[in-house]
Amino acid sequence: MSEVGAGGDEEDIDDAAGSGAGPRKQDIKLPALKLRTFTGERKDYEEWRRELRAMELLYAIPPTHMAMLVYLALESGAGRPRDLVSHIEVEALATAKGYDEMMGVLDDEYIREDYVKAGDVSKVYERMRRDAGTTMKDYLLNLRCAKRMLEKEDKGTTISDISCARHMLRRSRLSTIEQRQVLGACGAVWNSAKIESSLQLMFMDAHKDD
Repeated sequence: MSEVGAGGDEEDIDDAAGSGAGPRKQDIKLPALKLRTFTGERKDYEEWRRELRAMELLYAIPPTHMAMLVYLALESGAGRPRDLVSHIEVEALATAKGYDEMMGVLDDEYIREDYVKAGDVSKVYERMRRDAGTTMKDYLLNLRCAKRMLEKEDKGTTISDISCARHMLRRSRLSTIEQRQVLGACGAVWNSAKIESSLQLMFMDAHKDD
């Protein structure tokens, strides 16, 4: 994974306006910072954006410094993310206004419309299954995450517990006989919590037989 670092163990990062003529503003002490490089994949943008915001809040990084870190974390090259903001001079980026402008350009390019996101996460949930070699634990975790994302992005979607339980068992890559054993262990009741527990207890090593 590509990362962009700023500084060593600890650095004095001056305010951009304080490095030229005039009185120097108080130095800001920041630990070594590493930002994950954004390569331009739309599916990764919002999580990358959340990471930036978390770092900004955690270290109280002012926009002038955050702008430089973000700029360096954008993959360079023709048609790549940094190319989108190449029209903004670096000196202009080192301001609160420049930072907002850069993030606005990136948001416009990479944030998907709500209806597109809802369609995407719906497909992910519908296609979720345990592939060969995937542990039962990882499969169930991925299924829960897909369900939460679907409910978050598509407010009108309601997945009943019975439907969730059926999906969970039918896509578990178990044989028909094994699925019946799981359902029998749950008292022949389609309850997602009980089926999840039974899958983990009875077939935690199922990936070894795939």
